[in-house]
Amino acid sequence: MKRPPSYINGKRNPAYRRWYYLNATHGGVARRGTPEWRELMTENARKGRDSSGFEEKRISGIRASQKVLDGLTLARIPGRSMELHPEMFSINAGAGHVTAKAWSVRDPTGRTYRFNNLSYFVRQNEDLFNKEDTVWRRGGNSMRCRAMQGVASLRPETKRTAGSWKGWVWES
Repeated sequence: MKRPPSYINGKRNPAYRRWYYLNATHGGVARRGTPEWRELMTENARKGRDSSGFEEKRISGIRASQKVLDGLTLARIPGRSMELHPEMFSINAGAGHVTAKAWSVRDPTGRTYRFNNLSYFVRQNEDLFNKEDTVWRRGGNSMRCRAMQGVASLRPETKRTAGSWKGWVWES
C-alpha cells in the first residue's frame, strides 16, 4: 500500500493513521503485531527492567528533579517547617488530625455528641450505628463506611445537606 498524505486540508488523515499502524518500523522490524515486533518489544522491556543499576538511576533522577527540590525548599520556608508547625504534617488518626472538623450531631434517641474527626468518632462508636452501616471500604485515598457518609451529609456546609440520616440530625 502506498503511503497516503498525513494531513488533508489541515486535518489528520485517518487513512494515514491506518497505514502508519500497519507499516511503521520499530528497530528495522516492520508491521506491528507480527511475532518479530512482539519479540523486539518484550526484549526492550526486559532490558529496561533487568539492567543493573536501573533502580538506583531512577531514584537519583527523582531526587535531582526540580519538582522535588522545589518541594524541599517549600518545606524549609520559615513558618511552614515541620519543627514550627508539627500539626500541619500530622498523620494522627484521632481528634488532632490536620483535616479534622468540629461536629455536633444528635442521635435518634436525642443524645447530642460533640467531637472532632468524624471518621475517628464512627470507628470508636460503631455500636451507635447499624452493623451493615459500619462496613469500611476504600474510597479514594481513605476508608469510608455508610455511617460516616450519612452523618457527613448532615453538615450544613456540604453541597447537598440532608435534613436527617436514619434519625441522626445536625445539632447547632
